Amino acid sequence: MASKLLCLHGFLGRPSDFDFLKDDYDIYAPDLSHLVELNLVSLINKLNERIKLSEYHIVGYSFGARLGAAIYNVMGKKNKLICLAGHLGLKTIAEIKHREVIECKFLQQINKLDESEFLSYWNKLDLFKDDTPLSNINMNNAQLYFKNYGLSKQL
Repeated sequence: MASKLLCLHGFLGRPSDFDFLKDDYDIYAPDLSHLVELNLVSLINKLNERIKLSEYHIVGYSFGARLGAAIYNVMGKKNKLICLAGHLGLKTIAEIKHREVIECKFLQQINKLDESEFLSYWNKLDLFKDDTPLSNINMNNAQLYFKNYGLSKQL
C-alpha cells in the first residue's frame, strides 16, 4: 500500500503542483486558496472531514511548508513532516515588524494589479530571480494567505 501524503502547495500554487507524486503515493492535495479563509483549527477540521489526517505524512512547499508545520504541531507531531523551501519562523520583534511591512506591500499589489500584472510583479522579486517564472497562478483569496497566515503571524 502506498504511503499517504497530504501535499500543501505554496502561495499562488495549485494542487496539481504535486501530480508528479501520484504514481508512487496516495496523495491528497487540497486547493489552499479555498482554505486560507479559515483559522488553523477550522482548517484542520475541514481537512479531517475530507481525509483521516492522522494517516497522512505532510509535504509542504513554501507557504505549504509553514502551514504543514503548524498542522503537524497541532496534530501532535504524528507521522512525518517534509518542509520544502519554507521559512519556519522569525526570531525577533524587529524581524516580525519588517515582515509586516513586506506583507503590506504584497497586499497592496494584490489589490491593485490584475492577475497577469501581479504575476509579472511577483516573478521580478529578488527572492525569485533564479527561479523558473510562475506562469499559471491561482489568485482566489490571495490576500488571505497574508492576512490570515502571513509569516508575520508566526503560526
